[in-house]
Amino acid sequence: LFQRCAPPGSKLFDERAGIALPRCVPHAVEGSAAVSSIRSPSVWATAAGLATTTPICASMALGAEPWGIDRMTTNTMTKHDRICVVGAGPAGLATAYRLHREGFTNVTVLEKLPQIGGLCLTYEFQGRAFDLGANYVTSSYRRIRKMAKEVRAEMYIEANASFYDTTTGKYQSILRTARRNTSLPRFGYDSVRYLWKRWRLGRELPSSGFAVTDEHPDLLQSFGQWLDQQGLTSLRALFEIPITLMGYGPLDVIPAPYALTYMRVGSVLDLMIYGSMPFHRWPRRFVDGFQRFWARVAEPLDVRTGVHITSVQRGADGVTVVAQFPTEVDGNVVLEQRTLEFDWLVLCCPLQLSTTGEFLDLSAQEIELFERITLNPFCVTTYAMAPSHAFELKTRLVNVTPAPERSSARPTIITQQFKDNPLVTFYTPVTDPGAGIEPAVLAGVRQLAAEVSIHLPDHYETWNNFPYFPQVQVSDFANGWYRRVEAMQGTNRTFYNGGIMAFELIEPIVEYSECLVRTHFVARAT
Repeated sequence: LFQRCAPPGSKLFDERAGIALPRCVPHAVEGSAAVSSIRSPSVWATAAGLATTTPICASMALGAEPWGIDRMTTNTMTKHDRICVVGAGPAGLATAYRLHREGFTNVTVLEKLPQIGGLCLTYEFQGRAFDLGANYVTSSYRRIRKMAKEVRAEMYIEANASFYDTTTGKYQSILRTARRNTSLPRFGYDSVRYLWKRWRLGRELPSSGFAVTDEHPDLLQSFGQWLDQQGLTSLRALFEIPITLMGYGPLDVIPAPYALTYMRVGSVLDLMIYGSMPFHRWPRRFVDGFQRFWARVAEPLDVRTGVHITSVQRGADGVTVVAQFPTEVDGNVVLEQRTLEFDWLVLCCPLQLSTTGEFLDLSAQEIELFERITLNPFCVTTYAMAPSHAFELKTRLVNVTPAPERSSARPTIITQQFKDNPLVTFYTPVTDPGAGIEPAVLAGVRQLAAEVSIHLPDHYETWNNFPYFPQVQVSDFANGWYRRVEAMQGTNRTFYNGGIMAFELIEPIVEYSECLVRTHFVARAT
């Protein structure tokens, strides 16, 4: 209905703040140094009741002092500034890609792992690509779909799914599982009510980031509590499918802003159609895998993998990065220490202290905020079934109900992506981020496999324990955690990005990355 951000070059300029504002910002609030609310100029949006104080993104929704304008004006920025992006996951590559598209000429991405993609990890088996981390693209993935067209990455439609009820040993449809004990008319009515409420929540929930959510008490609770408060308790079973089974945790634990960012109108419609119709167009997967999609995005960028950063020092004159780079000497790969100088630092790596504390000269405020971040570890195990037992799944995607406790190390999802390929994947939410959880996970996999009559070989094909879903608690939202982090954007020549800033989902991460670049780089560059 309306354009969230203006295209490159389409700017207004507010001399009081010295910042460029997109054309969808008709004014800066009188007496402030920067715009504090965003309104759509669209006549249609006004007629639809959407031309309200809907922030474009969390950074732009804040006033001048929290936004950091006063602190940044002492540091000039040009499109030839040296920018270091730490992390070549979706946040890092989306940020570097947008900077590149906007004409910034000196952007370097440093990645610790030997490959790019972060949690978008693709495994090739017998000529097919299997996504072990992020995998789906829904109709709400507007930016990912646009990027996919730009890099010519093809997709295919996901196969049908079913649910396996461990209490009865029977299979059932997604719709039957989602309804549970609710009548079909009631379920349909409440579903429409949710879509309407979520659409209207654009007034309170920015399209990117969470800095202003502490102003809305109705969002400062768990998603389960929010559903109950809205009279939508009948939809709990529906939302357990994409939230609890996908590793984001119980509905009564996950903060409402996270779940509502995930469960946008388009995604919920996709879920309902996928679960109730004999045909569907969404979700989709990349033919060559999500990781190879990011590899295509990274082609025009300066991305260096296998880099171990030992220290980062930030000062008034710039950022000094000391790192070890893999170098080939006489046919052997050795690490060579180098010192690089940059003007700006963009942290797109995990922000928790266990990561940033290893190399960064953290401030007291960064330590205070980053120590609040927790994770929901998630294990993914694959097996190659023997030819005689290769095609035994009821459907190629089987969800497990009721959702097992995370402490049980029981899989919540089994998938066989291709009918003609014997690789089967088990997804298991866990409590332990370390390798010590492996025996319990493998035992849970074998127990469930026996229940659904899958004959597994003695050894797995792959096993991964991902540091999944960085998050803070409802109390942190209420105490202004996100407002405080957004206030630090640009301070000490540093910017912050990643799953914790946007929600651990690819489209919100890309959305936040683009907004970060437009707000803090494009708008400031001379």
